[in-house]
Amino acid sequence: MSSARPFQRRRDPPWDLDGINHGPSSNAILLQWISTEDNYRRWDSTTFDPTERLNICEEIVWHMQMQGIAHRHARGINTRIQILRRSYNTAREFVNHARGNTNEIAPVILGYARRVCPYWDILDPVMGGQHPQSHQAYTMADSETSSDTDSTNTT
Repeated sequence: MSSARPFQRRRDPPWDLDGINHGPSSNAILLQWISTEDNYRRWDSTTFDPTERLNICEEIVWHMQMQGIAHRHARGINTRIQILRRSYNTAREFVNHARGNTNEIAPVILGYARRVCPYWDILDPVMGGQHPQSHQAYTMADSETSSDTDSTNTT
């Protein structure tokens, strides 16, 4: 038997706590990149070409390296953007459902959205109009043509 310990991969530091010399964290750099011009749209429009998406994430790696953060990689950044988007979409679905037919969001609803998605205020202007089908699905579910007695079976 060998006494060598199996190799354990070192965990990367948390996204919010890895700034170098009081510089911005990986998360701050990523959120800045997402909210700049059409960066998120470019990333989101590459869903069928993972190579292109990873090339876009390499831009973010470069921005992080300029701030001294050298432990992030394109695949991890891609995953982090997907996590942010999932968090945002969960909050957006709740907001759309809770506010009903009004365009105003009550403070309690907004507070819950910010708890589900801590970066709501940054992501909503960027991701808010990206998926109109989610808004359409809500409208259709509440329309007068839908019924609790309608069959949900598809044949």
